[in-house]
Amino acid sequence: MAEKGFAGRAMNAAYHLRAVADIIKALLNGGWAAAGLKVLKHYWPQVLAIALVIIFIPIIVMCCIPMTMFGFSDSYDSQLSEMNVKAQQVSGYFDTYDQDYSERVELIESGIQNYIDSGYTYTISGDDLPKDWFIALFSVYVGNDFTNVREEQVKAFYGMCVDFQVIEPKEEQTSGCVVLIKKTPELIMQDLNFTDGDREWAQSLYKTLETEGNNG
Repeated sequence: MAEKGFAGRAMNAAYHLRAVADIIKALLNGGWAAAGLKVLKHYWPQVLAIALVIIFIPIIVMCCIPMTMFGFSDSYDSQLSEMNVKAQQVSGYFDTYDQDYSERVELIESGIQNYIDSGYTYTISGDDLPKDWFIALFSVYVGNDFTNVREEQVKAFYGMCVDFQVIEPKEEQTSGCVVLIKKTPELIMQDLNFTDGDREWAQSLYKTLETEGNNG
């Protein structure tokens, strides 16, 4: 093992020395552009990794803004100040979550009352969707961009979380059944055709919100 380790280090050292020589030669003959090409040729995996980090760290930070911006403090930068105002506005849309969710349930119940009056049995499937899941799912649904989100969009999303199903009576049954469905996060993601990446992002957002809520 020691010999293999030493041999590997020796080969790596030789490779780096040859690479440095090529880069210096290219710099002398062709200038910085030629040297840069040699760097890419010999060290493209490392250069690519650094480039990806430089590119994606700001993107990741910006993508996280919709979930973290609810706690933004005042900013002297006008653009960030505008984002802060918008964030507080969107945050307000979720302040009445429990009430809005209950109103959606009541709206569906009023719509299926005629079935109940006709003798259909009424059952409820599932539990209320946690607020943190609602925010996480809605965030992914709008592409993590709250810039142009309106309250009407948030209200409409409740309709994707609660639904109903009418089961007609079979010949041997005396009555049908109407089911109020309080959808699970999995069912909502399925109905919205979330990709695997969307699902992972929603789950990460939910865990972050849940953790922040517990710590708060």
